[in-house]
Amino acid sequence: MSSPSMTAVAPIAWKHHLAKLEFQATADIERLYSMWRTQGAAANTIESRRIALSSAFTQAVRHKRIPANPVQEAQAPAHHVAPVDERRQPT
Repeated sequence: MSSPSMTAVAPIAWKHHLAKLEFQATADIERLYSMWRTQGAAANTIESRRIALSSAFTQAVRHKRIPANPVQEAQAPAHHVAPVDERRQPT
C-alpha cells in the first residue's frame, strides 16, 4: 500500500495549521486590547486602532492571504459610558 502523496496531505495539514493560527491571532488581539487599556489608552483610541487593524486583516482576507479576520472574532473591550446628568447641560 502506498503512502498518501504530500500534495494530498498538505492541504489538510495547512487547514489545521491555519485554524490554530486564527485562534492564536484572536487571542493575541484580545491581549493587545488589554495591553492598550493597561497602558492608559482611551476607549476611543482603542476603538480607532481596532478599526484600522480590522481593515488591514479584511484586506488580507480579500487577497486570500488568511482565511478569516481574527479582529472580528476577538472580543472588543467594553466601553465605559459615563452617565449624563441632563440638568447640568448648558441650555
